[in-house]
Amino acid sequence: CIGAKNIKEAEIYLKKSEDAIKLLEQKNYNLSALYAYKAALTGYKIGMSPYKAPLLGPKSIELAKKSVRLDSMNALGYMQLGNIAYYAPKLFGGSKTEAVKHYLKALSIMEKSKVYKLQNWNYLNLLSTLINAYMDLGEYQNAKKYCIKTLAVEPDFKWVKNNLYPTVLKKIKQ
Repeated sequence: CIGAKNIKEAEIYLKKSEDAIKLLEQKNYNLSALYAYKAALTGYKIGMSPYKAPLLGPKSIELAKKSVRLDSMNALGYMQLGNIAYYAPKLFGGSKTEAVKHYLKALSIMEKSKVYKLQNWNYLNLLSTLINAYMDLGEYQNAKKYCIKTLAVEPDFKWVKNNLYPTVLKKIKQ
């Protein structure tokens, strides 16, 4: 919804997600994961209203850090730390190189767990995020490696198969 600039609909889903998290938080259900999701939702709020970044950015960072402090094996927490580093302006500590380090930590954790590797959209999302990050860094061979890895896991992942991989191959030829 956010990517399609359908902010009203995004706000509806954001509110539903926040309500679900609040309910789970009251039951002390997997707080580490909940903090990771709260960090992500805060990031979505920034995406919908970038002028709120100075207020919401530090909150998102703290939630992501809290997530991994509670569970150092929480891949979703590391993904959020990566997203924060990836999307934050350089002036405010953003770094695509640092983001990749967090993403690789999340990947390492995920790949030790069957739960993440078996038809899990978080795993596929992380792989495609790594492809994009390596492309942004101009590291096309690494991007290619993750395209191949992604398609080995999910051969019909159309975005990678029809968009990202051909783009990476084109960049390598150039």
